[in-house]
Amino acid sequence: MLYYYFQSKGGLYVAVLETMYAEFARHEVSLDLAGLQPAAALGFARK
Repeated sequence: MLYYYFQSKGGLYVAVLETMYAEFARHEVSLDLAGLQPAAALGFARK
């Protein structure tokens, strides 16, 4: 069944990474970092 949806294990790996990066980007966009110093913004993004 894996090969039906992803054609290979590599395809599954890419799909998982794409999902993870999309979720990361969704959270990143929601951060309000305006007005913060760069070091503070980096610390805030880590949480």
